[in-house]
Order: sequence, then structure tokens, then C-alpha cells
Amino acid sequence: MCVLCFDPSSLFGRHFIYGTENGQLGSLALDSTSAKRGWTLLNDKKKGGVTVVSQVDITHSGVADMVVGRDDGMLEVYKFSANEEPALVFANEMSESITAIDSGAILSNTNENELIVSTYSGKIACFSTEVTAPVCDARFIPAIRYQLFRGTD
Repeated sequence: MCVLCFDPSSLFGRHFIYGTENGQLGSLALDSTSAKRGWTLLNDKKKGGVTVVSQVDITHSGVADMVVGRDDGMLEVYKFSANEEPALVFANEMSESITAIDSGAILSNTNENELIVSTYSGKIACFSTEVTAPVCDARFIPAIRYQLFRGTD
């Protein structure tokens, strides 16, 4: 199981988001006196187990998105909206288990957030919403650059 302390802006209270070995995702809302179970996304499509959960506003909505990596190599981005379960807005299948996800401006010329994903064998991939060509330097680890869809809400 992996757990992320998640606070997507002020739409929700303090949440812990968890992913399980059987592929389910869910949330717990906490305050000073109680814990309340929030949404749960069942694994109806038999996706792999959750290996990492991260947060970054990759959809440019002003609210942090949930980014999920799975042991079958699936990378997923879920968007939040007020009082609703997260909605899947992007998915990409890598060739092997995802071990880590981070974000930052790595390959672009702008300060746009990009997702940096590593796999079990050490492959590094970069996902971006920017349409610009990647800026790569041979001194750095070669990265694969993917284009994420950019929402228009």
C-alpha cells in the first residue's frame, strides 16, 4: 500500500489518498477528532497494483491532480472537481513497473510542470503538456518525452 497526504487546494479538507496492491484507490478525510472514508475507485478493469501516488497540477486547473503509477506500467492522471470522485484524464502504458513519480520543469524551456517517471529497470520518461520541442543535454540521462493532453476547462 502507498499513501499520500493530499490537500488539493481548499476544495476538500485534509485527505490521505491510498493505493493498494489489488489496484484500488481511495481517500480518508481527517480532522482533529475523526476519520471519515471518502471516495473509493474500485479496480474493475483489473489494472495493476498501485506502486506510487503523487500530486501535481498538471492539468492547469488550479487544483492538484492525482498521479498514479502501477506495477503493470500504467501511468494515470486523475483530475479533481468539487465534491466528486477523481476523473481519469490521461493514461499511458510504460513497458514495466513504475517505481517513482516527481514533477518540475526538466526538459522544457518554460516553467511548466512536467511529470518525471522512473521504472523498475531505471528508465526515465518525461511527460509534458507543452508543445515545444524538448531541450536535451547529452550530459544528462536520456529521457523519453511524451505529450500530455491539456484540458480546456
